[in-house]
Order: sequence, then structure tokens, then C-alpha cells
Amino acid sequence: MSDIICSTSQELLEDSQSFCILPFIHVHRSPNGDHGPCCIGLSGDLKPDANLLELVNSDVMKQVRSDMLNNIKNPVCFKCHRHEEISGHSARQDYNKIHGEFLPDILDKVESDGTHNDFKMRYFDIRFNNLCNFKCRTCGPGYSSQWSTEILKYDVYNQRRFIGIEVDNIIATSNTNELLEDIIQQIPNLDTLYFAGGEPLIDENHYVILTELIRQGRTDVALKYNTNASNLNFKKYDIIDMWSNFAKPVHLSASIDHTFERAEYIRSGTNWDDIIDNLFILKNSAYVEVNLNTVVSNLNFVTIADMINDLWDYGLLTPSRSTSWDHEFITTNFYPCMDPPYLSLQALPTDLKKQGIKKMENMFTAMSKRAYIDPHMIESAKQCIEIASQCDTWQENNEKFREYIKYFDDIRNDDFLTTFPELGTMMKKPDGWFL
Repeated sequence: MSDIICSTSQELLEDSQSFCILPFIHVHRSPNGDHGPCCIGLSGDLKPDANLLELVNSDVMKQVRSDMLNNIKNPVCFKCHRHEEISGHSARQDYNKIHGEFLPDILDKVESDGTHNDFKMRYFDIRFNNLCNFKCRTCGPGYSSQWSTEILKYDVYNQRRFIGIEVDNIIATSNTNELLEDIIQQIPNLDTLYFAGGEPLIDENHYVILTELIRQGRTDVALKYNTNASNLNFKKYDIIDMWSNFAKPVHLSASIDHTFERAEYIRSGTNWDDIIDNLFILKNSAYVEVNLNTVVSNLNFVTIADMINDLWDYGLLTPSRSTSWDHEFITTNFYPCMDPPYLSLQALPTDLKKQGIKKMENMFTAMSKRAYIDPHMIESAKQCIEIASQCDTWQENNEKFREYIKYFDDIRNDDFLTTFPELGTMMKKPDGWFL
């Protein structure tokens, strides 16, 4: 065991304010080649086509592990630290609970400088590219090829750059052959695989890995997805059929931020009728556990309760859970948008914010009367209310918000005022409308 480690595994996992199991069992690579301990803690200090061991033992990863073992908060992990300061909870704590069992076998393989001498990937989250058929308002070109194409067309060719979006380095890397082979070599060690994107269900690399898992008999692993739920068939692959080979239910988080025309505006590329059809296919599949993953921004905070009511009317939300895992029960998790700040749920005029809070509180009562008991939804919705109530940032962000809405409405032929009439006053300046 390294001479810098003076805590037991239990103390590190439960008591440390900095420790996270993830950089000891995983390394993340984003579509543009940035890497780090997870998808929200990234650095760009390596060449984009670095292999797996180069990623694992980069200077950044070694420093993160060393700091964590010494109870030092590394700046790469600032988002988790920030979430804990705001709400008392973060992904770091969840990872320690879920994957902490692997820690006792790891500590004696880590040097004092953080070098990992016998890396075994237990958790997979590698983003090979930014291939995506959507261009969601709360996303960006780094995670969407549709965004990249759009930004290059309008910002580079027409010099219509929106200052909130970085134009440089938005084309994601695609030299993934060596890295993909490294991942395949790690298949015997894997416990959990998380596929996100871009859009993972239209990425060939995802299907190569899934095919190899089945071939090697590693159908005991846990599969998790973040998907826009727009495609359940890709080329020769039927994803539902492939999932039927795995012993554990596939956990699928469908990115749904609203319904009907609001859904199509926020997540550009959405065909709402297709999404509904696919959600029912997933809901009725014996192999899939569906969770709705909703990013709560100032675009949908006021009407998020309407979204839940729409989904109830569709029949996608069922009254109760009969077992610990029931594939017919769809849960909902709300994630507060904090960046960019002009889309944050804190950046709302006071009257609209109060409306949203009141409607969300009424939603709790209404869903309880319907016997829809979803602690995930209630807890995450209350966290959104708490974060929205902490401060008002509308005054410092309103000009940037209006500029952003106008810029992309023009490019995409969208109409904010028609789609969000309840938010119309957000486009009004003291001297008139911002149109």
C-alpha cells in the first residue's frame, strides 16, 4: 500500500470530503479527446488519440488520485464539490456507494504520486465521437455533430458567431481504433458500462462493444444508457434484441425535457410522435428499466409540471411500483441546469420563478392523489426548487439570454414566443421587445 494512504477503505468511501472511487476503476474520454476522472471533470493535456494506459496514468489522473488519497479537493472535481456545497449531495457520493467494493483490492497498487500499476477498468464511460442526430439547447457542439455542422456553417462561413459558444476545437476526434481495442481487452474486468454521447444508439463503436460482450459471455455486466430515445434500430442491429442477452435489466435514461412542440424546440431534432412510440416500446420491453432524465432550465421550469401531467395522460406513468424492479414503472429524475448561466433555472424573472415553484409543489399533491409514488422525482424536484430559490440571476443574464434565443431562433427557424407564450416577458426589454 502506498505510504500516503493512512485511511481505511471505509473511511475513504464514507468520511472523506474529496475521495471518489471512479478514477481508480475508470477513466473518461470526451468526444474531443479531453479526459479525466469522469464526464464532468475533464482536462485537455493529452493528444486526442491517446491510448487507454496513457489516459489512466496521465499527469492529471495521477494528481487526482494522489489528492484524493490525501483528502485534498482537486480542482478537476469542482463540480461535485459545488453540488455538495449547494445541496449536500453529488455524483461522487453515489459512485462510492455503488462501486466501493472494488477499493480494497486497489489501494496497494497505487503509488504515492497516484500512478496506477495494475489498472482494471470496472466502470466504462468512453465517448468515441460526438455523433448525434439532435442539437439540444442545453448541449453544445462538443457533444453533437449536428451542433458542430451548424456552428461551422453560420459562425465560420457567415461570421455570425454567438459569443457563448466556442468555435475552436468543436470537431470531435474519430481516431478510435487503438482505444477501442484497449477497451475490448478490458471486457473481462468490466462491471458496469455507461453509454452516452453524442447519441450512443447510432454509434457503431457501441455495437462493436456490445457484440463483443455477448461473444465473451460477459452478459452479467450492468448496462446503462443516456439516450434521446429516437432510434431503436441501427443498420443491422436491433438494440432490444441485443439487450435480451443480458442477465440484468438495462437501465435507460431517456433525455426528455418536455412534450409536444416544447420538446421539439428544446431538443432540436425531436419528432415527438416518434419519441412517444419508442418510449412505449421501451416501457413494454421485459429487458429495460426506463428513467426519464430531464434537464431543468429556465426554458421548462415554469411548465415542468405540465410535462409530467402530459406523460400521465399518455399512460407512460403508472400508479405504483409492484416490485423492486418493475419494467412498467417509469421514474423521473430532474437535473438542474447551472451552465450556461443564462439558461440556468436561477435565471428567471421573480414572478415566473414563483409560478414554477408553485406549480411544482402542486404537482407533488396531484401525483400523490393519483398514487404515483416516485421518490426519485420528488427528491430531485425539491432539489430544483431549492436551487432555483437560492438566488436570482436574471438581471445579470437577461441580455445574454435574449441574444442566445434570437440567434438560434434565426438559424433554426424556431419561434420562442409561439412555443413558450408563458415566458414571453423574458424577451421584453425596458425599451421594447427583443425580436
